Amino acid sequence: MAKDEGTKPCNDLTNIGTNRISSLPDDIKAHILSFLSTKKAVQTCILSKRWHDAWAYFPVLKVSQYEFRDEDQTQCRDKFIRFVNGAWKNRMTSRLDIFECYCSGADRIGHFVEWLGHVAALMPRVIVLDVNITKYLDLSQSVFSSAYLENLKLRFNALGTIIKPESINLPSLKILELVYVDLNDDLAQKLFQGCPALESLVLRWCDLRMSDITSDVLKTLNIDHCWLTRKLHISCPRLVSLSIRTVDINTDISLKNMTSLVNADIMLHNYYYDRSILRSLSNATSVKLRGCRHSMNLQQFEDPGNWKMGYDW
Repeated sequence: MAKDEGTKPCNDLTNIGTNRISSLPDDIKAHILSFLSTKKAVQTCILSKRWHDAWAYFPVLKVSQYEFRDEDQTQCRDKFIRFVNGAWKNRMTSRLDIFECYCSGADRIGHFVEWLGHVAALMPRVIVLDVNITKYLDLSQSVFSSAYLENLKLRFNALGTIIKPESINLPSLKILELVYVDLNDDLAQKLFQGCPALESLVLRWCDLRMSDITSDVLKTLNIDHCWLTRKLHISCPRLVSLSIRTVDINTDISLKNMTSLVNADIMLHNYYYDRSILRSLSNATSVKLRGCRHSMNLQQFEDPGNWKMGYDW
């Protein structure tokens, strides 16, 4: 059979593919690596010589214990710890932009706190911690005193996890998410005083033992399935979006200075929507009010026509 002159040998096709990978610009490689965990980024070293240590220069560190799942939990834990320690050791750049850590187990807290010390020293822009730990976590103070940190997400798995920073000084922080955190007046005061640029606050499954959320800069507030032990006063004149979903039948909330509010989605469990709350929402253009049937007491209030009422229980 005659050879097709237009057909390239298999080796040539392989070389073409390899050359294409090798010739990718550094910014394209960085974009690709930004979608990967550090474990997967390390594996790109087999693609070509130019990818051999590309991950080590990338200013993103995303580590997850769940990528090391094994029948033997002890081996899984040890592999994860060795990998993270090795990643720190082999990084070729001192700049760190994003750090994400997903792990579980109180027996790793010592390593976890040590890693956070490394992270804080490199002044990252984003820190995401998703950790299954005991109820008290002694985070490095340097985590709460970073000049460049813009996005901080602390997601724990133990109800009422206690964090007690001596002080908070995060002048650039714009986004804060707290999950399963015990938030008392002392911590709340430190947060609002120490985060003067905070624009978005998410509180999810938190034990709210505080009395005030007062901010002149906050634009988005999401209180999701939190427990309130006392009346909560919310005063945020620049707030644009407000979402509240409570689980406590004794919830008591007051709203003030909502002059900039555009969107409100409120679901209060077994709570009367009195006229003071309704008046506070009067400037909003989109409002959803939900509650159990006997709590939707809207007497003497005129529906502006763009509000939605509903029953969820």
